Amino acid sequence: HVAEAIKGHAKQQDADTSLASYLDGVFDCYGIDTDVRGTHGLVLNQNEYMQTPFPGLSDDGMTITYHRDTALANEDMHFVTWEHPLVTNSMENIVTHERGNTAMVAMKCPGIKAGTLLIEALYILESSTSTTLQVARYLPQTSLRVVLDQSGKDYQSDLAHETISQAQQTIKAEAIKKIIRAHGQQLRKLIALSDKQAQRQAPAIIQQAHQQAKQTLGREIGRLQALQSVNPNVRDEEIEFYTSQLVEIDNMLEHTVPRLDALRIIIAI
Repeated sequence: HVAEAIKGHAKQQDADTSLASYLDGVFDCYGIDTDVRGTHGLVLNQNEYMQTPFPGLSDDGMTITYHRDTALANEDMHFVTWEHPLVTNSMENIVTHERGNTAMVAMKCPGIKAGTLLIEALYILESSTSTTLQVARYLPQTSLRVVLDQSGKDYQSDLAHETISQAQQTIKAEAIKKIIRAHGQQLRKLIALSDKQAQRQAPAIIQQAHQQAKQTLGREIGRLQALQSVNPNVRDEEIEFYTSQLVEIDNMLEHTVPRLDALRIIIAI
């Protein structure tokens, strides 16, 4: 019954079409042509509009399939799952690459004067990636969101991220260039105000991480100290290890700052 449950879960994953839908969007954004091969195959090739290399795709292209039996019957086909390097590398590239992390849109904003500049900024608050200290246990990657107008008024609660995404209107590239040239200095000041707002949000989150690290490591230190009182085999070095680790984690958390990750400029109309 255990094996049958695992087999059923595997079949359920194979039948899920969300991966194919996701990669269709990724291929379209990157400029990758897809041609059908047979019943379940796709041939991927770079086209002339491709601006950045797609990780895992060679110049000669590749043939993929989401169908397990088809992959088993065709050695030249890559069986693509969520764990395939083509997928994981593309996700990593999307998350870390700067392309696509800025935008300028127009939007009707009730109660906001037409022509007003607003900014929606997303910040990442992340700890050190040290595998020894494992700071991410206490401060996992956290996003901060700031929405301000040119006077510094906070609109975070009034303009939800989804509301902006649904109501936004596209601005032509030439118009965007003109707006940036005309309001460049104002936009820089707005980003500086946004940075300060994010820095004001960060301490409360960092303080929670401090408390969690203190409680977790403090319990371990207390346990070893209590054990040492009845068992001389517990060495002082073991206790000192956790004590020094707590000090280092506190120090890293103190130097954690928000990092600007994405920016959307909004023109009220």
